[in-house]
Order: sequence, then C-alpha cells, then structure tokens
Amino acid sequence: MDNRFHNILIDTLPETINVNGRDFLINTDFRAGMLFEMMFNDGTMTNEQIVLNTLDIFMIDSVPNDLDTTFAEILWIYRCGYEPPQRRRRKNAAPEKTGIEQRIFDYDVDAPLIYAAFKSQYNVDLQDIKHLHWWKFTAMFQGLHETERIYEIMSYRS
Repeated sequence: MDNRFHNILIDTLPETINVNGRDFLINTDFRAGMLFEMMFNDGTMTNEQIVLNTLDIFMIDSVPNDLDTTFAEILWIYRCGYEPPQRRRRKNAAPEKTGIEQRIFDYDVDAPLIYAAFKSQYNVDLQDIKHLHWWKFTAMFQGLHETERIYEIMSYRS
C-alpha cells in the first residue's frame, strides 16, 4: 500500500481497492463502515471470523487471494484514507496506558440520536438514503453541531 492521501474536497472518493495491481469494487456505503466498526468492537469474534465478515461486508464481486493486502486496503477505506501515525516510544518514556478504551459513541446504543442529528442538521434521512459514501458520512458526523443531542452525550462520555 502506498502513502496516498485523499482530500474529500478535491479528490474523487474511492469505490475500489487495489490489490496487487488489480482493482476490486467494494461497498463504500456508510452502513458497511458502521457494520465493520460494530463487528470489530463486539469482542466476541475470532480474528478469522472478523476477516471473513469484513470480506462479506465490503467485497462486492470477488475476493482477492492476497487477504493481508485486501484487509489493509479495507482498513485504509475505513480510516477514510488516513494512515494511523507511527507510534514511537521515546527512550525512558513512561509505558503506554493499557486497559479498555472508552468509546464516546456506539452505533447500536446511539443509533436514534445519530439518526435524529443527521435528519435535524442535514435533512438527511439515513433510513431512506440509498447510498452515502462512508467518507462523506464520517465527515458529516464529525461536523455535527454542539446543539445536537448526540454531541452533548459524546461530550459527557469524553
């Protein structure tokens, strides 16, 4: 995978992943991203189950043979084109915190609030919309006003 960066304002949003020089059509709808995150945070699945379910969620036509590259490409799509920063520990630095990371929102628990916020702020009915690219959904979610109830709940949790 190369170090590519997409700008949602000027670049065409990806609808495919490239595995070993071949493009594969993927599901970019916001529901796929939500399902992936919900599955990943579930905590009850094995790594094998996660990989198989991820392929079921995202791959439309065929599945590449190179599963490592395929999964890395899907993660790149899920992260909206951003690569996680490399974690470097300074010499003699305090150890990183461990334990369960508190999520400030949950697509299952907060579904009504997320739905209401999109309807209220953007007049987007997430139930009726046929397709909304995951990257667009994520940008809109990040741009919710502090007057939306979900924003308030997320503030409490953080």
